[in-house]
Amino acid sequence: MDKTTVLVIGDVAFDVFMAPQIGETLPQMRAEEKYICFPYGDKIPVEHLESFPGGNATNVSIGLQRLDIPSTILTTIGTDNISKVIFGELQHEDVGMEYVTVQAGISSNYSTIISYQGERTIFTYHAPKKYVYEKIDPLPPYIYLTSMGERFLPYYQELINHLIESPKIILMFNPGSLQKRAPIEDIHMVLKRTNILFVNREEAETFSEVSNSEGKEKEILQVLQKLGPKTVIMTDNEKGVYGTDGTHYVHMSIIPVTVLEKTGAGDSFNSGFIAAILKGLSFEKALQWGTMNAASVIGYVGAQKGLLHTKDIDSWSRMFDNAKVTTEEL
Repeated sequence: MDKTTVLVIGDVAFDVFMAPQIGETLPQMRAEEKYICFPYGDKIPVEHLESFPGGNATNVSIGLQRLDIPSTILTTIGTDNISKVIFGELQHEDVGMEYVTVQAGISSNYSTIISYQGERTIFTYHAPKKYVYEKIDPLPPYIYLTSMGERFLPYYQELINHLIESPKIILMFNPGSLQKRAPIEDIHMVLKRTNILFVNREEAETFSEVSNSEGKEKEILQVLQKLGPKTVIMTDNEKGVYGTDGTHYVHMSIIPVTVLEKTGAGDSFNSGFIAAILKGLSFEKALQWGTMNAASVIGYVGAQKGLLHTKDIDSWSRMFDNAKVTTEEL
């Protein structure tokens, strides 16, 4: 196995994107909360519809491959037609498939994404499935652990126990929605063995138990570090990214681009960051690669169409420089 191979562990899914006609929506604002409302019982016209294979594990695996970092995916799929489409897309992108388990009789994870003025609301279905942990020997040097369905905890526990026996393996962790809702002590168990943590601000507040964290970015990063990971990355939409490599605490602003749809922005940032780190680039340069990858992805519908290839990095680096993106110490 290549010395930079990343084993990506998590669920795959099929994503359907729909944009309702603007005149059919009833946006509402209450305090800091935003709502998109539709008339109950009506048929709502949709002006744009697209569908793609998706899911955090799919997006990150493909993002790494396009930046010439070998990735292998460990996931469980069904035998339905949608599973076959997802499988085919991963094969097309040259993602390693030797750890894909096929379970007859289960359906695919499925998400319906409603896009409205650049933001998205996601209805997600995690198909019930049994996760069976099987030891891989030897383990690859890097593991990226991300979202899984409701029965994820026993699998997570066995993986962490295995990794405690293999301290040289670098564990990168990006929780999903079900992990965010899990008992906090279960996630702290994972964080204790995590080397690199990727979270958004809401997840960071949940796991650190630091509320109202605006203006407390350095504090929240430090609290998360004390839970285990030396490197912590916290993305925050249009406010950019906050991160620490264990020594420096920095904030990097975004590249101003036209946002078409935000699904996959976090996954694209993570794959760009990881690729730069595994290529031996600096922490700040890795933040730049993540920022560029995310800026490209949100210019398209879907989480993968805008994922950068290695050949795109030079032109995006010039765009990054011209945009005068700021990097400041916290």
